[in-house]
Amino acid sequence: MKLAVVGAGIHGLCVARHAVQRGWDVHVYDQGCIPNPLSSSFDEHRLIRYPYGHDDGYTALVATAYEAWERMWPLLGDRYHIETGTLAISRRTTGFIEASVKAMQRLGIAVDIIDTEQAKALVPHVRVHDDEEVLWSPTGDALLAHRILVALVRTCREHGVHLHERHKVREGHEFAYADCTFWARGAWASGVLPSRQSIAYFRPPATWKTCRHPMVLDLAGDDGFYLVPGVAKSGWKLGVHRSSGAGHPDDIRSLTSDELKRLGTLARTRLQGLSSDMRLTGLACYYALVDKGRFQLHGSPRIMEFRGGSGHSFKFGALVGETVCQVAAGETDFGDAQKLLAGQVVI
Repeated sequence: MKLAVVGAGIHGLCVARHAVQRGWDVHVYDQGCIPNPLSSSFDEHRLIRYPYGHDDGYTALVATAYEAWERMWPLLGDRYHIETGTLAISRRTTGFIEASVKAMQRLGIAVDIIDTEQAKALVPHVRVHDDEEVLWSPTGDALLAHRILVALVRTCREHGVHLHERHKVREGHEFAYADCTFWARGAWASGVLPSRQSIAYFRPPATWKTCRHPMVLDLAGDDGFYLVPGVAKSGWKLGVHRSSGAGHPDDIRSLTSDELKRLGTLARTRLQGLSSDMRLTGLACYYALVDKGRFQLHGSPRIMEFRGGSGHSFKFGALVGETVCQVAAGETDFGDAQKLLAGQVVI
């Protein structure tokens, strides 16, 4: 089998790694260097967590994604993730917390709704209000994204994958040599909406209890934000949860003063002990949004196009890699793969 992969983000590289493991002849093309620091995948870490509110399909898909990462780690030679646990906060009126807990319990995942005092005991510097609910689960991990991408590139090279850097492929190009072509559609592609997302790193106050700190998902506000603890010598990270749906991926990636101010304001509203002059080191990444936020697999087993739904794409990289290779090999039906990756199969 000869495979052409266009796009060397997390999905393209995972497809390539699984394909070369099968003994296929694999060529990967990217318009930038590989891994590309401007890709949606590139950062110190990305989160994998179960709470998805009323979207049972994606909650179930996360369990499958965890299993796929367990099969990926031996191919990379190390385990590039750190368990943090998950603390999620939302307004009671949305039903997000209750729906998340019910879905997780059906899958046998440890989770509970905790009260304000229990939340303070876990994370004393997080403010919780009376009209809010709090979900706590010991599950949830920080995937060490940069290290995963570097390991994918290294092991792909070691196993003979041909990596073509700074090689822009026009849309619709056909690779005459390829039995199968996989297009990983990023923020530059047609059919997706580029979305500029603010991310900033900071040093936590000395008063914070930082040992075994969970990820914090603040879903109560109009924008919301998430907090990723510093793990494996990475920085502490703040990110805006709501998709902006604006910008162009060729824009300057450093954050504007307004973007930094907005992140700081969001954080200080929820987190105690952050000074008004806290130093944030910011950057922007671009998500590739599609209709209804669901992953889309288009085309046929011979020419597949994958479009990531939103910022929760990275966690499904290993699963996408396996699934695409199974379709190309005739082991999985194309329609079944479409439903699975769109979160339409409740396991």
